[in-house]
Amino acid sequence: MSQPIAYYVSPDGTIPRWAWTEGLAANQTEMAVPMAWSAGDPRDRAATNVLRYIVDGLQETADPAAADPDAPVPRMTVAAGETVVFGWTTLHLRDSTASDALGPGWLVVQELAEPFGLREDGWVDGVGLALDLMRDQLTTKRRNVVVGEIDIPHRQDRAEACTRVPPLGFLWHYPIAAERGAHAE
Repeated sequence: MSQPIAYYVSPDGTIPRWAWTEGLAANQTEMAVPMAWSAGDPRDRAATNVLRYIVDGLQETADPAAADPDAPVPRMTVAAGETVVFGWTTLHLRDSTASDALGPGWLVVQELAEPFGLREDGWVDGVGLALDLMRDQLTTKRRNVVVGEIDIPHRQDRAEACTRVPPLGFLWHYPIAAERGAHAE
């Protein structure tokens, strides 16, 4: 039987603070997220949820037929240099170094430095921007009274907005509806 995966957050007093995993499979490097905010911030929980999201993704993509049911999870692995889609943005994993507070031997989660840029080529440690984007997307869902689960588009998806407006539409005294959707290319 495998031991459960644990998620921890470092106490206040050092910046950056860290959220990290403990108990991943022997062939999977433990992961950590640096956090540039003080203890007690709601983003503490959100940062550990990012780690859960990555670990859960590994478990979901594992081949159940090839898995040893007694092996610790996850059965799939990620390594430095790999990326993970997270809502609108993308997360990146790098090897930790001796200069990191945790020392070497960890996978450090990074986010896009410019999430609205044209390319995914600049990474910064942490997930602060990614969490802000996810919060804004969920706020938009609530504001627009979207019921149920939503499929948040990734930055590589193409969004189409179509509006049918008759030639004299500006004379109408009621709003014209717009249909919205996101479709992957």
